[in-house]
Amino acid sequence: MQYQEQLDMIFIASWSDYTEGHEIESTPENGNRELRTTLRYAAQFREMPYDTTGIALPPRLLNLRKRTDFLEACGYRTRTLRKELDRTAKAISNGIYQEAADLLQQQEKEIAAVESRIRTIRYEDPSLYRIEGTDSPQRGILAEEQRIFIHLDPSLRKVLKKEPYDGYITFEYLDKGKDGFRIYSHTRREPASLFAVVADIRHDNTGEWKKARVKLYRENITFIRERDLWFTRKGEIRNVQLSFETYKLE
Repeated sequence: MQYQEQLDMIFIASWSDYTEGHEIESTPENGNRELRTTLRYAAQFREMPYDTTGIALPPRLLNLRKRTDFLEACGYRTRTLRKELDRTAKAISNGIYQEAADLLQQQEKEIAAVESRIRTIRYEDPSLYRIEGTDSPQRGILAEEQRIFIHLDPSLRKVLKKEPYDGYITFEYLDKGKDGFRIYSHTRREPASLFAVVADIRHDNTGEWKKARVKLYRENITFIRERDLWFTRKGEIRNVQLSFETYKLE
């Protein structure tokens, strides 16, 4: 601030760089503390009032945009809703916070009403997938150049291609040694070498069996044929299970 009279602007180079141990973005641990601090110094630099009235509005708008994306994936036409959200964004940008808050409240009700029409179906029956490369359905040992494959039933694969879903793979692994293993899938995203990796598990050599639950991201995974998911590298795995919840607009 000592150079305030010599500068026209201050450029903040990083929004949230957690690997460097700092962030401005709101977090569960600190709330919007750092955002308020940045706003206070920005107001001081610009010689404007320190006004926190609108600080909670952008996260609400972001949440609605994400929910709108989900509704569109479920088959809902979102063009009008997106225009209304853009209108809200403009009100926030222009500092018309009360108008923006009123619009957000209306849009939250509208989106909640559509969400109430979404039907959820759960798929977790072990008969819907087959595990290959284990010495039993419950346990498998990975060695160099060996893989454990998971094949989805064609009926489940067909559903997952059409409908949005939340999917998880759960398993236990023996935390032994300093190596590790990966889970892969087919993907159409580029670079494929990055997006094909579902999980990268590293061993800490505790000698204990540990539980893992890994989310299967629909935007990364392509279910196109057999061997939909596979474990590779070194490790000992047991009790592999899949579960999916699909969503469809009624």
